[in-house]
Amino acid sequence: MDDTGEWHTLDAVEVVKRLGSSIDNGLSSGEASRRLRVYGLNIIESRGGKRLYRIVLEQLLNLFMILLLVATVIAFLVGETSDAISIIAIVCVMITAGVVQEYRAEKALEKLKSLVIPKARVIRDGVLQEIDSRYIVPGDILVLQEGDRIVADARLVESSNLYVDESMLTGESLPILKKASTVLERNTPVADRVNMVYSGTYVVRGSGKAVVVATGMDTELGRIARMVVEASRFERTHLHKELDKLAKQLGSVIVGIAVLVLSLVIVLGIANPVDALLTSIALAVAAVPEGLPAVLTMILALSVLRMARRRALVRKLGAVEALGRVTVIATDKTGTLTRNEMTVKKIWLPEIGFLNVTGSGYLREGFIEVSGRVYKYGDLRQLDLLVEDAVLCNNASVDYNAEHPKPVGDPLEAALFVLGYKVGLDPIEYRDRFRRVKEIPFTSERMMMSVVVEGDRGYIVYSKGAPEVIVSKSRHVLTSHGVEKLGEDMAREILAYAEEMASKGLRVLAYAYKVVEEIPSDEDVEEDLVFIGLTGLIDPPRPEVPDAIKKAIEAGIRVVMVTGDHAVTARAVAEMIGWPLEGKRVVTGSELDEMSDRELEEVVEDVAIFARVSPEHKLRIVKAFKKRGHVIAMTGDGVNDAPALKLADIGVAMGLRGTDVAREAADLVLQDDNFATIVAAVEEGRTGYYNIRKATLYLLSANMAEVILVLSSILLLREIILTPAMILWINLVTDSIPAITLGLEPPEPGIMRIKPWDLKPLLGKTGLLYLGYIGVVLALLSWSLGRLPGTSIAAYSTATYLGLAIGELAHSFNMRSPGKSLLEIGLFKNKYHIVGYLVGMFASIAPLYTIPWLLRAVSLPLTTLLLIILLAHTMIVVEEVRKRLLTNIP
Repeated sequence: MDDTGEWHTLDAVEVVKRLGSSIDNGLSSGEASRRLRVYGLNIIESRGGKRLYRIVLEQLLNLFMILLLVATVIAFLVGETSDAISIIAIVCVMITAGVVQEYRAEKALEKLKSLVIPKARVIRDGVLQEIDSRYIVPGDILVLQEGDRIVADARLVESSNLYVDESMLTGESLPILKKASTVLERNTPVADRVNMVYSGTYVVRGSGKAVVVATGMDTELGRIARMVVEASRFERTHLHKELDKLAKQLGSVIVGIAVLVLSLVIVLGIANPVDALLTSIALAVAAVPEGLPAVLTMILALSVLRMARRRALVRKLGAVEALGRVTVIATDKTGTLTRNEMTVKKIWLPEIGFLNVTGSGYLREGFIEVSGRVYKYGDLRQLDLLVEDAVLCNNASVDYNAEHPKPVGDPLEAALFVLGYKVGLDPIEYRDRFRRVKEIPFTSERMMMSVVVEGDRGYIVYSKGAPEVIVSKSRHVLTSHGVEKLGEDMAREILAYAEEMASKGLRVLAYAYKVVEEIPSDEDVEEDLVFIGLTGLIDPPRPEVPDAIKKAIEAGIRVVMVTGDHAVTARAVAEMIGWPLEGKRVVTGSELDEMSDRELEEVVEDVAIFARVSPEHKLRIVKAFKKRGHVIAMTGDGVNDAPALKLADIGVAMGLRGTDVAREAADLVLQDDNFATIVAAVEEGRTGYYNIRKATLYLLSANMAEVILVLSSILLLREIILTPAMILWINLVTDSIPAITLGLEPPEPGIMRIKPWDLKPLLGKTGLLYLGYIGVVLALLSWSLGRLPGTSIAAYSTATYLGLAIGELAHSFNMRSPGKSLLEIGLFKNKYHIVGYLVGMFASIAPLYTIPWLLRAVSLPLTTLLLIILLAHTMIVVEEVRKRLLTNIP
């Protein structure tokens, strides 16, 4: 294969020939597989994230770890060898645990990046297919449409009004008009290569075909990636920043307490200065929640992976917390509230009336009939032209090689493609008969699409779109008597029939055509058309949507329908699925145009449906709700929806029918385009937020107990009741594992009955009060349990250590729900927590009987051990009583 790297200097046909491909048939599957082995996956190799050695260095160079190591060296020098060895051993274990935890968090983030992989439409084996962009190879024929992300460098072979946004590659802010027919000079810069398209750019308008010339790191984007270190990681969320701030504040307080402990020990002569220094630093290391950000990242990543299992792909970690606070879901209708299995059910033709269309979904079976008479292609001129229009003014098809017929392209256009089979026409063969020479693509502003094709009768323009738009562009109408002038009465009659079809929940499209002698200019294509007829398509509501709507309303979330459909159609569908319409308004796009932003803000709370809206209207709707103080999730699928998706607190893109531009702008991508998945994501968002809150309260309350116990023992007993090694070991075995398993807690009962404004803050005043309360209770419990073995200071210290460690592990069960009884949420609902608890229990007890020197502890009699374990679990009883009496804490 002759890879010149200067494909822009060659004619399109020559490029295809050199790459051993075919414009019409593409590569064979076998050849594509062979080339994939040669060229590798079509991916940009990421250097983002942290390498293992960096994670290890960060753990070693932690300020507290350095202080601890320095103090340990001092201990060696003054002869405190046993303490120094113990602390060195524990520090090694702590660093190892920290590295493992951080590394797993990094791997979780990497896994999240791989969840959203762009798709690409290619022609292989002569069939239009949709495949993962990773498997694109040189020679593949890409089929490009508005909103597509271009996934490889390619030479255009066909283009129709094709505009590409190359700002991310060239810095050019305006879309570039691309032309397949152009041949350029060798030294033409990348920004001026109008016959090429490049990986990472976007189709803003129009359509085309291109043959792939470079993939992966051989693309222009790959060359740039080689020159810079790509560090695209998930962003630090608001929660990360909040916890960082909290950790710094607590760190200042804890360091102050550590200095106080050191001063008291020295002044009171309780221990030698080295022991005092080791204890103070160990206390600071244990009490400062420096691992909390890593735990937070892990919990957020686990929440995102759990959402992915429910068909919701989160592109940004910050979306997890925002989802939990959503107060408004503004959703599209087609495919989100409905199945997105469009089927033509009715056809209306002037003077003929309604024809029925049988069959369902994308199955080829079915026919067109009225009063028992079945119509085939050739029986009725009006019907023939309407079906021709539906098949040719169309960029979609259906993949019948899949297990179930699957639309390739827009589902609505796929339903029109199927209509050809129902009159005995083969849509693929019919398209081959007519060469398309021009396309004016559909946009949400124009509400119509047109193509110019060359056939046996010269050039024909076919148009389809919203009835009111097509009627306004038509000057004539096709009747059973031929082409007649379209008068006002007939125009009103057409729109009345369209309204009647819409009132029955049908999606209505109108069709028109004209025959021309030469290819018209873009300005003239859609003028002086001949109206043909109407089709009514049904998209059945999803059966799970009514329950999802009810669940959202119970959660205090407003649901608003925002659709480009006719208001009558939107209302009909809304009534089918139990949409809350009582006392609410339906506002159309034309009404929005007459409202100022201030007026929209005043009425937005009373609107249930926004119909016939454009992407600009969506942007205004988002702004209005945000001005009213709402946290809004907005759905979108088109190129022009990107601004609204970016502005919304949660932009929700469609994974099945959405454009790549919309997906890139969104925070959440629905793999099934289902409204119920949005509600499920909100539930997971709330669960994730509360799990983070539980882990935070657990870690801080355990740390508080350690500080209170050590400080009070110095002041009241004139003893350092816990050795430095004990403090560090408790921190190691009772912090990370239970905190992470709390992040795996399933949704609490009733979590979707909490209003968004009633969600508890991460800490707040009640949280601070709770930390102090738990710290005191745990310290008192540990202190009391220390008395069990007798008067030996070593036994007292060991029992206190064990009471605190087991008490904290028992308390982790309380934190599974700070407000609800353990019996209510189910003891065994979180199996991971049981495992974490047992691991922590073993790690707390094992050193006492295997390596007691590590903690400077003694082995306790078995009866004492069992008694301490039993009594330490009274922490659960204490909290169960508190939950009965004071449910508002924390």
